[in-house]
Amino acid sequence: MIQIPAETIARHATLVRRAKDPNFQALRLESGMVISCDRKLLAIEQIVPQFEGTFHLRLSGDLVRQCETEAGLGGTVSIVPNDMLAYTTVKTSYGWSTQENLYVPVNGELGRWREVIAPCREPLNAPGVGSAMVWDAASIAALASVSPSGDVVFERIIDPNQRCTMMRDVTTADWVGFFLPQKQDGLYHAPAEMPGWLRVGE
Repeated sequence: MIQIPAETIARHATLVRRAKDPNFQALRLESGMVISCDRKLLAIEQIVPQFEGTFHLRLSGDLVRQCETEAGLGGTVSIVPNDMLAYTTVKTSYGWSTQENLYVPVNGELGRWREVIAPCREPLNAPGVGSAMVWDAASIAALASVSPSGDVVFERIIDPNQRCTMMRDVTTADWVGFFLPQKQDGLYHAPAEMPGWLRVGE
């Protein structure tokens, strides 16, 4: 049995709901970590108590709504995955239990998260020439909302040409987020500079 705070599931549901690819429409529970990803954004959170093994959990609408309700009450979610029966049951500390199977087979796509973040192990010394972060407001809001406090700090140097970028929650070391700081449109986007019209009167 795995126990996870309802509040944690409610937050991570933000990314799972955004995923259009079926390979990312589940929460990954791996060796004491909760992992959510929509292919562009990735959030990883360490939880206590720790657990062993790797499981995927389908986040039904009923489960997410219940977690949102119990989040402010300090509720927890008990998850019992059974690989042999391909069945996962869920019960919350306030007595709600799922009436449907929330089992999802562990697939390869969500399991690639370690290789995606591997380049971030060491901080960048300098950005590449001409690189600039390009990011949309909806993605910024989505990833920040998955963090425990909603306040995040970015890496000192961001280079969209070399790797994904990391952010951390300002209040806890148990949460980290990753994103691709580039627009996938095949175009070059120049770094922001002070426009001429704003320099009038200098």
